[in-house]
Amino acid sequence: MKTLDSFINIKNGDFLLIKGETITADTTFAILRERFPNNKVWDVGTGYYWLYFSDCSFEGEVI
Repeated sequence: MKTLDSFINIKNGDFLLIKGETITADTTFAILRERFPNNKVWDVGTGYYWLYFSDCSFEGEVI
């Protein structure tokens, strides 16, 4: 039986966006910048930042 990768682990809240990378509640922005130094960053202006990922493994509908 074929299984699909999940977008989010519903038991612990971990994000599984990129193959081989898990983003948890303990993953800081500094850690993400260190792991992905070439990714584009957008300063939202409210103290929050967007970090862009162009190669995410998730495809489908989040329900």
